Amino acid sequence: MEQIEAMHALADAGRPQQLVDGLGRIWGAWVITEISDTRTIFADNGQPRKLEFRIKLKAYGEDDGKRATLKPSARSPVRQATGSATASDPILDVDAASAKLDALAQAADALPEITAALSPAALQSAVSAAHGVAGEVAQAVSGALPGISGAIGGALANLSAVVMGALPANALQAVKGVLTSVNEVLAVGQALRSAASATTPPNAIKRDITMLDGQLRLSKYSANTSARTLRDTEKTFTTTARLNNTTDARSRQTVASAAGNAAAGASQFGALCAKAQTCTAKIVRKWHA
Repeated sequence: MEQIEAMHALADAGRPQQLVDGLGRIWGAWVITEISDTRTIFADNGQPRKLEFRIKLKAYGEDDGKRATLKPSARSPVRQATGSATASDPILDVDAASAKLDALAQAADALPEITAALSPAALQSAVSAAHGVAGEVAQAVSGALPGISGAIGGALANLSAVVMGALPANALQAVKGVLTSVNEVLAVGQALRSAASATTPPNAIKRDITMLDGQLRLSKYSANTSARTLRDTEKTFTTTARLNNTTDARSRQTVASAAGNAAAGASQFGALCAKAQTCTAKIVRKWHA
């Protein structure tokens, strides 16, 4: 009952809340627009023993012109993290994305230096070229991330409630952290690709590229940290599975396998971010204006 009352309070407050599903996937900011409950099968003291409730949610869009409250819609980067990239993005496997990023690193090296000495036309051309390479980096990453996040979520999707309950809290938090980082990379990359136009100031484009570079750097660190946590969980449960009775051993080995699969996805994500960040760092260093 306390949880129902808490949800009523959130609905009355009207403040957006982050929606997180049972696999730790982040679906962005939502508000509770309506909540109703039915209480039946009463105990002798009048307290209901059965509670049923219905809740209506509404996606919360951009807030006061600020960049970051994400709205999970059919083309939202939040939903893409567990589904597909934008309609124009090819879906890539990790190897294909990695190969494309290798080529883009060479393209970044070949970009012209962006200095105040350039003529307006030359400056616009150089900035446009830098933005184009950065956009391709974001596209390559976004094309591979649905498969990675799907593999991470899938590692836990079919586990029974008993097995899920056996997963350590830090392992679940590690999975949540990786999926959150996936969402953030997708969102920043999509913002970079959609924001620029012929009238966008060069410093605004540089800011967006720098934001992608910083997000890739942070996500690389987060993914690698999460992968280590999940590998530790895999090793612990693999070891203890050998020391327990047959039934418990099977459950522990299932946990170990799920943690290992999630760790592999986290490692792939970290490696992809590292390679993409090599590209964006080269692009940022071209800026001297």
